[in-house]
Amino acid sequence: MANFELSRKQQWVVGTALTFLAAAIIVGLLYGLFSLLARFVSTFSPVLMPLVVGAILALILRPFYLWILQRLRFPWAAALLVLLALAIPIGIGVWLFRFVIGEPDSRAY
Repeated sequence: MANFELSRKQQWVVGTALTFLAAAIIVGLLYGLFSLLARFVSTFSPVLMPLVVGAILALILRPFYLWILQRLRFPWAAALLVLLALAIPIGIGVWLFRFVIGEPDSRAY
């Protein structure tokens, strides 16, 4: 078998070509991965959306829950108080804006 020696410039060209080839393969794999991820999220978005909203609410409400827990010392009471602190304003808002949200009730006139 023949022994090939490359000149300095040839070594640079081969190294650069291999680098660009590796970069192109990595970019193609990343594109394929993100395409699959986008397809997965679009397919399962009805399942993922409540989980995401719940996780965001849990992160937002955790400091409030811990603050209440320090004062009550009962986890179930703190959780109930956080639930009421959310449900009551939402219920009042729905009751006040029921005409905007849905059809008006004929008994309200």
